This record gives sequence, C-alpha cells and structure tokens, in this order.
Amino acid sequence: WFGRGDTEKALNYADRATKLQSDEPRARLVRSLVLQQGGELDGAEAGLKWLLKHGHDGVEVRRALAELSRNQGKGAIAVEHLERAIAIDPQAGELYHMVVALLDGLKEPERAYMWRRRALAIDQASVSLIGALLEGANQNKATQDEVRHWSEMARHVAPFSDELQLAAARALLAAGLEDDARDQAHL
Repeated sequence: WFGRGDTEKALNYADRATKLQSDEPRARLVRSLVLQQGGELDGAEAGLKWLLKHGHDGVEVRRALAELSRNQGKGAIAVEHLERAIAIDPQAGELYHMVVALLDGLKEPERAYMWRRRALAIDQASVSLIGALLEGANQNKATQDEVRHWSEMARHVAPFSDELQLAAARALLAAGLEDDARDQAHL
C-alpha cells in the first residue's frame, strides 16, 4: 500500500508488523516513511532515530533522514546523512547527485565540485557531471590529466553535443593544452 496513496492501510500494516515483533526494523522503517510522506515529520524522525539507536543504520534510513532534514531546511545535516549513506553503499550514484544538489543550495561550490569528481567515478555517462567538471576545472584547480580525461569522456558520452565539446575545448585551453583544445573543437 505504501507509495500507492493509501496511507492508512500502510500505517495499519506497519503497526501490525511492529506489534508482532516490536524490534522489527523493516516495519519501523515503512512506518517512518509513511509518516514522512504524510507530513508527520516528528513521528517520522522519531522512528528513524529509533532505528539508528538500535543499530539499524542503512542506506534507506540515512536517505530518509536526509530527505527529512532537507525538508526541514537543515541542508548541512542532510548532507551528513547522505555522506554516511554513501559510506555504506559507495555505488549508489543517485546519492552523490543529491549531495551535489544540496551543497550547491548551501553555496558550498568547492565541496560540491569535490563530490562531482566522486560522482563521476560512479556515473560515468552523466553529461551534466562532465559538463560541470569541465566548466569549473580552472576555478577548482583541476590537473591537466583530469581535464584531458574529462574531455575524452565528453567525446565518448556526447560526441554531438556542441555545448559539451566547446566546454571541453575551453577547459583544455585554460589548462594549457592548446593542441588538445584544437582537436576537441574540431570534432
């Protein structure tokens, strides 16, 4: 029922599961998510913190806490929860994008750029990540090797994107790689 809009049935289901086994983490997580979806943030937060307190730290719990914190205007705390979720599952690419978006919103461009670098290791086909890294390469002191690598990725991921290829050529030129910039611009 959860996710289908029938909040009452979902809560009843989670409550019944919790009554059968009071420390059952999945039922508590579902209950917290349903409460969060219904706007009952205090109840959702209490349930999620109970899970952490009782050793049930996982990606789903941390992601829910991050969304809850973000919705409460606590972006820095949301980033902390997402960083912990990534430590648990470093292959969860969507979490990296969430961190970048939050850091951009918090006006922390250096940290956002660092997380873009990390995200690209997981999400290598992301045109937006490659473009953002190339656009910020000079400002963020990217190495020539990084700029060259990202430009090569741009060639493979979006060879027909004039915008991305020009961003790559500009980054190569700014990095002092004139011959590479010329080659990139002539694709």
